[in-house]
Amino acid sequence: MKKAIVISVALLALLCSKSFAQSEYRPALQKGSVLIGGSMAINLGHENYEYSSQTNTTKLNSFQFTSEVGFFAGDGFALGLFLDYNTEMQKYNQNGNDNKTTSTQYLVGPFIRLYTKGGLFFMGNYSFGKTK
Repeated sequence: MKKAIVISVALLALLCSKSFAQSEYRPALQKGSVLIGGSMAINLGHENYEYSSQTNTTKLNSFQFTSEVGFFAGDGFALGLFLDYNTEMQKYNQNGNDNKTTSTQYLVGPFIRLYTKGGLFFMGNYSFGKTK
């Protein structure tokens, strides 16, 4: 097991050293380029469990959408704005009672990304919004 870890770390170090040896960033990461991105996730779940001789059922549905728009102020240095929308609905039967909870969250804020020459990035953001 230890040998596999050492070999993996050595291989990763070799790949990273080759990536860092590049003289310039890829054109998409250069000053003046535009950054557009986002993600979407849908989760559907169902759970039955027994507690104190009673069977409880839970159904969970959630949806999340995130979008990002920014620009590269310098090579490998991006500034932008993100928007995040998240909604979750949970229905559960506990002790013979049907219950339902719903939550919705909106977030918006600025972000900063610092890219390595290998394409990896570090990101920081500040968000504010509303949860209902």
